[in-house]
Amino acid sequence: MIDLKNKNVLVTGAARGIGKAIAIAFAKEGCNIIVNYKNSEKEAISTCEEIRKLGVKAFAIKADVSFEVQVNDMFDNIKGALGNIDILVNNAGIVIPSVFRKMSIEDFDMVMKTNLYSAVFCSKKALSGMREKRDGVIINMSSSSSEHAYYGQTGYSCSKAAINALTKSLALENGKYNIRINAIAPGLITTDMTKDLKEDIRQDFLNKTALGKMGKTEDISEMAVFLAKSEFITGQIMNINGGIYI
Repeated sequence: MIDLKNKNVLVTGAARGIGKAIAIAFAKEGCNIIVNYKNSEKEAISTCEEIRKLGVKAFAIKADVSFEVQVNDMFDNIKGALGNIDILVNNAGIVIPSVFRKMSIEDFDMVMKTNLYSAVFCSKKALSGMREKRDGVIINMSSSSSEHAYYGQTGYSCSKAAINALTKSLALENGKYNIRINAIAPGLITTDMTKDLKEDIRQDFLNKTALGKMGKTEDISEMAVFLAKSEFITGQIMNINGGIYI
């Protein structure tokens, strides 16, 4: 397994939730962490303070990664401070629950830009430096919704299914540069995004899960670190979902 010490890791949407857990998990491996955030400045600064206590560098950087110009500026700033990114975790994402007939095109577009285009923009920038070094890791955040239909999640499911396709395509194109690209597809994880789920929806979801319980953010962060350390896993969608529809 690869030693991750002193690697530069960018985690988008890392101020809280799964992103924060992933950032901390990589920090425990001795990595320098860039905590990207859009609105949660206070939480991002707090996350960085927590990471620095582990003896590594941590920087909070504001950018709406659904906009290419902001992504480009972010990468320029990171390169000036730390150098090229060794590991990119495309974690930023949103959910706008709505049945398709009621969902506005503007909301659908926002979900696609935040969940898919952010990964496209960040990957395009990160891959340039990774190709030069002939080494690198990209981890995309997918979802169990990418493979299974859930009522009122058409836009979200479409964005995550596209993430799966992006992951496999980029893995194929960049394998010859020793760049490994995988995705993690969580099931129902205890985060701010899921805490407001209606109880009947939550229970219906759990009834379809073999283990009958929700996952923890650490379940996802541990897989992210494992994928970064592995030298022979690429193009895979790792389902961390407690056994949905097995």
